[in-house]
Amino acid sequence: MTFNVTSNTGGQVSWILKYDNFASIISSGSMNISPNQTQTIPYTSSAAGVIICEVTQGNNQALAAAAFSPFEIQPFVDEPADFDAFWNGQKSLLADVPIDPVVTFYQSNTYSTSYRIKLNNVDNRKVYGYIVIPNGPGPFPAILDLPPYGTIADLAVPNVGLAEQGGVIAVSIVIHNAPADQVDPDAYLPDNYADKDSSYYRWAILSGIRAIDFIFTRNEFNGTDLGVVGVSQGAGLATIVSGLDSRVKLLAMSNPVLSQNAGLKYNRAGGFPNFIQNSRSSFGTISHEEATVDATRYYDAMFHIRRYGNPLYANLSYEDVVTPAETGFATINQSSGKKILLHSLELGHTHPFEYWVKRQDFIRRVFPSTLTTHPFPYSSNDQGYWIDAGDDLIISGTTAGLTASILKNGSNNPSFILGWKKISGPGNVSFSNINAVSYTHLR
Repeated sequence: MTFNVTSNTGGQVSWILKYDNFASIISSGSMNISPNQTQTIPYTSSAAGVIICEVTQGNNQALAAAAFSPFEIQPFVDEPADFDAFWNGQKSLLADVPIDPVVTFYQSNTYSTSYRIKLNNVDNRKVYGYIVIPNGPGPFPAILDLPPYGTIADLAVPNVGLAEQGGVIAVSIVIHNAPADQVDPDAYLPDNYADKDSSYYRWAILSGIRAIDFIFTRNEFNGTDLGVVGVSQGAGLATIVSGLDSRVKLLAMSNPVLSQNAGLKYNRAGGFPNFIQNSRSSFGTISHEEATVDATRYYDAMFHIRRYGNPLYANLSYEDVVTPAETGFATINQSSGKKILLHSLELGHTHPFEYWVKRQDFIRRVFPSTLTTHPFPYSSNDQGYWIDAGDDLIISGTTAGLTASILKNGSNNPSFILGWKKISGPGNVSFSNINAVSYTHLR
């Protein structure tokens, strides 16, 4: 990869190449640049990953990022042998706690009605948030929206737009032990991330599962079509909850945290909330760092998404130094279901407008009954993106004809860059035309 550097003023420019803000700098240097002329920073990577180039000239700074074989990025650590046993035990603890929902009216308009909710969680904690129900005969699909990171009030609000544009029941919750419009003074406390039984995120994850339990008690819910969505922290939590709860049929997320948690141990990008860096800065011992690596494997979205095989819609922002795209790829690459991934090449820790619009379309595609059943204010597009490699085939000879479909808003759009690839299995595979929508596959 060659990074091109241009400035409208002359002078010295310094640069660094890095995986994230905590791993060792890959390389660095400086150069003198003339106004409006381009200098280059070449780099060849020997491993799959995402490299961020940061250039500085005086008080000005700019970023660019390059992905090297991003679909080959894999976990640096193994999944715990007792991963399922641990989480089955946690879910059993939750199941023993009565939901005891408290639902109170909040607001209403022509298209929907919103309520505050309070539910029981483990350890005498509560789950707080809102439910928005479309005004109509139902029953409806449901979407659970999990919150971004933060300690301020109103991280969860009534998701009226999602409910009305998607024609779905929209539930939004916080992970702290206080009503959604209040500040929890103990947010993220206590938290012993070096002990799998004492991580604050254990409560957060069980909060999401408890919200799903509540959705399944509602008569307005159709009993089948449940999705989970979120961005940043909400994306990581949505991914984890989707892997833990087989009732989830749709996952949409952007820039997930809690991915590749152990990355920094291997001097690579690590997932927010940067458990390894926190261990080093707060404790500074090898034993605590090793305990942190071990415990946070249970909270790594990479391993949870392996257990989720339904449709996925996601965004990764390449210049994100909060939740580096490399960590997001490590998670998405473990997904076995149909997936649509937006590549935001020039965004940091933000989520593009296209993600929000096409997320609504994705929901309506996966849960198509919402398209025409109710007269809600749907957005103009109704199909979004969809890519399908075709039905599974069983062949007796050595060749097979494969036909894919690539759709945008219901219309074929073969102008996208196409490529067939062998994912797994024995034997050698050759392709007669690797970049065609339809062609003969030789085996």
